[in-house]
Amino acid sequence: MNKLLTNSILGKLFIVILSLIILSCNGCKSDNFNSDKNTKSELKAKLVISSSDSISLNIPSDVNYSFRTNEFYSDSANNYLSLLNNSSNEIIFFCIDSGNLAFRIKLHKQGQNRTGRCLGYKILGKDSIIVTALGIPSLFQIDFKGKVYKRYDYAQTVDNEQVYFFPSFSSFNRRLLLVKGKFYGTQYPKSPWNPSKLSKVPDEKLSLEIDISSGDVKLHDVTIPRDYWDNGKVPLFSSRDCDGERLVWSFSYDHNLYLYDLSGNFIEKKVAKSKYIDKFTALSNNFNGMKYFIETPRYRDIIYDKYRNVYYRFARQGFKLNKNDYIISRFNYPTQFSIIVLDKNFAVIDELLLPKNIYSIKEWFITPKGLYISQNHIESPQFNEDILTFRLFKLVKE
Repeated sequence: MNKLLTNSILGKLFIVILSLIILSCNGCKSDNFNSDKNTKSELKAKLVISSSDSISLNIPSDVNYSFRTNEFYSDSANNYLSLLNNSSNEIIFFCIDSGNLAFRIKLHKQGQNRTGRCLGYKILGKDSIIVTALGIPSLFQIDFKGKVYKRYDYAQTVDNEQVYFFPSFSSFNRRLLLVKGKFYGTQYPKSPWNPSKLSKVPDEKLSLEIDISSGDVKLHDVTIPRDYWDNGKVPLFSSRDCDGERLVWSFSYDHNLYLYDLSGNFIEKKVAKSKYIDKFTALSNNFNGMKYFIETPRYRDIIYDKYRNVYYRFARQGFKLNKNDYIISRFNYPTQFSIIVLDKNFAVIDELLLPKNIYSIKEWFITPKGLYISQNHIESPQFNEDILTFRLFKLVKE
């Protein structure tokens, strides 16, 4: 199983290296669910799994089915799901209706169109994509043939602060965003996996802003919450999205969400607690990396759905390892997770606990129909590495 071997290697690589224009859909219509039209007390809805609506993609033998970055894209003719093929350093587009590979964009590691080793990307529109690369603090703007026609460097801010590269992963939802003429990226804090040697919560700035017109680079005063370790040290991971006006930050071991304006000014925090997570497990002195992350519950992605004006917060459940479990697989494919649905004011609408060993927490995308989540959990009896299947989750008014 060459693809499983590749997945294992990529999982380990991710540990080493780990230190949206909001997408438009021309001519697409939503399902008319919009929390702008509802008050807090009137908004009654359930997140349901569609039994009849799924998307299946036929994966070529040279494409790694497990990916860190994907995006939904629509033009006047077709709807596509794009994903980063890590093994060949290219972005590939599947036609959603047919399920077949539509076209590929080769990314160059050398030459005048060099973008390096791609880690993530953002589709800006027809024939325009921003690519992020391993170890390079630059954004490369390319066309659909892979030609680089613009580069944005961000290694240093206007205040001479150092900036590190960011990957624009869709996994953990730390994508590059483009809002009102500015790119928004993220930065990682020190020792995010095991901060046991740190004496206090690190105060590195986590939010990056790049002005398209001027090229000015800034770091916002968005940091790990000061009380994050009040009940013991925990890892320092986060997810972030934007509704067009606010940057919304979710930290893995914190029940709250933190809201900032587009200039990085703190607005307020909102409680968005999962009913399936009671408390968090602090790191112990005998910290056992992967085992800890598999066995302890935490939050993952915060996702904004522009078609319904709601947010989804993924909450990963803990799983007790046994001696026969393959650790890399259990880490990349948690046994079970829930999805919290929040309205525009961050009140909980619903929370759905998904069945065990069916859905992949890191592979999802949003369309006018709803939220699609991959069914390619490696422990599922229906797992097929040659077919990538996504199931539709719909928000239905009661």
